[in-house]
Amino acid sequence: MPREIGFFIVPEFEILDLTGPLSAFRMVEMTDGTRPYRLRVVSEAGGAVVSTAWLEITTEKLAALRFDTLIVVGGRGARLDPQPETRLDAIRSATTRTRRIASVCTGAFILAAAGLLDQRQATTHWRHAAALQRRYPGVRVDGDRIFIRDGAIWTSAGITAGIDLALAMIEADHG
Repeated sequence: MPREIGFFIVPEFEILDLTGPLSAFRMVEMTDGTRPYRLRVVSEAGGAVVSTAWLEITTEKLAALRFDTLIVVGGRGARLDPQPETRLDAIRSATTRTRRIASVCTGAFILAAAGLLDQRQATTHWRHAAALQRRYPGVRVDGDRIFIRDGAIWTSAGITAGIDLALAMIEADHG
């Protein structure tokens, strides 16, 4: 049975924060020809979501879906202050049905706003690390790491660091 990997996007998400890690998971094929992951792109309401590059991605509604891993994608929309409470509630609810949760780049702002990074170590793009620390002083931000795993929560630095995060998760799953 493939592990469900959900990629949570918000309007003005960074396309590479989505496609880099998504591609890493997509390329995994076992020696028997099976694919160990099923990939889904989700959003708060479902439907079309526009990236910072003006590309529209059709998503499923996060609602009651279950995932092995939920990855919150970064971008301008992830840095909104404040984040819509309905979005934060959707993320909080999803974590009760998810083995591990992660963020790519500024997706860490959404996890922090939802309270999921309180008293945890986390990272984001170096350019946004100081802002994440100022806005969420309960998070132990390290802006000089490619990715950080703190229990079941993983965070990564910007853009292509999401690929490194995905590869580390794949290694954790399959050696």
